[in-house]
Amino acid sequence: MKEMKEIRKKIDDKARTFGLTNLSVSNATSVFLLTIMILLFGVMSYQTMPKEQFPEAIFPTIYVNTPYPGNSAADIENLVTRPIEKELNGINGVKYISSNSVQDFSVIIVEFETGVEIEDGKRKVKDAIDLAKSELPNDLPSDPLVQDVNLSEIPIMSVNVSGEFKDPNALKKYAEFLQDELEEINEINKIDLKGALEREIKVDVDLLKMESMKVSFSDIENAIRSENMNMSGGEILSNEFRRAIRVIGQFDSAKEIESMIVKAEEQKPIYLRDIANVSFGFKDRTSIARSNMKPVISLDVIKRKGYNLLDAAEKIKETIEEVKPQLPENISISIFNDQSTVTKEQVSTLENSIISGVILV
Repeated sequence: MKEMKEIRKKIDDKARTFGLTNLSVSNATSVFLLTIMILLFGVMSYQTMPKEQFPEAIFPTIYVNTPYPGNSAADIENLVTRPIEKELNGINGVKYISSNSVQDFSVIIVEFETGVEIEDGKRKVKDAIDLAKSELPNDLPSDPLVQDVNLSEIPIMSVNVSGEFKDPNALKKYAEFLQDELEEINEINKIDLKGALEREIKVDVDLLKMESMKVSFSDIENAIRSENMNMSGGEILSNEFRRAIRVIGQFDSAKEIESMIVKAEEQKPIYLRDIANVSFGFKDRTSIARSNMKPVISLDVIKRKGYNLLDAAEKIKETIEEVKPQLPENISISIFNDQSTVTKEQVSTLENSIISGVILV
């Protein structure tokens, strides 16, 4: 009877034990070392893990934007939207197509199935638009623009360069200098310059002189287009060496454009300066940005995909401090819409949660 009780007790003790626990207790040193290694590798992985404000998600959606100024919403629908939609409907893998036709503009949204690669879908949309071009109006100001949604293209911060100079182009030069310095940072993909004055050639035509000399706007347009180009002149063989020949015809100054022959009447050339005034100026502003009552140019900083946002923001701020002594004193540089501030707060909250979780475990 006593032996039966002992056997039953051994069976109950064995049933109350767990094999993995017994193994861990028997090899405490090995388990301790393994735990330390896992902890160290986890900390190292966390340190090297990129910190982002937005996840690098891919949306299989393509936008087709087509401007056509001077037309009503009904005309945009019939002349632009429907011909493009007809070709887009034949693409494989398309889940949904929607469009919006308003005055002067057409927007078509093409949503693909989740298994379709975004670049493959973009290529298919461009091929469909090429097929639809024969049915589109001939006087479209530009080809339909095909775009996709890429969260990595969202600027991580905007650097504002403000100052007031007599030369309207001076502020742009200093902003471009800062742009070149920031683009040297390895984590930076590109920097978009916004708010700068854009240069252009202006041809102010005298209508009375045009009519008297029987010159039309198409004559001026065709003359400028045909003269302002570089052409290949073929090759020349000299001493057993082939050399390429190029005919340089692009304009370098406004005076060259003024000296261009627009038309010839009765063997008398009509120069552009006879009917127009040519100047090298700036495009008309459609918007004005100011900071502290001074003109401002914004540099939208776009980070490289897969790099740490916090490291990129820190290097940007260091570069700005290094560049400041090289700029005039009346230029001020400020940072706007800095995503690293919010990201730091989120990372700090995450680290506190990790530490609390480890302590509780």
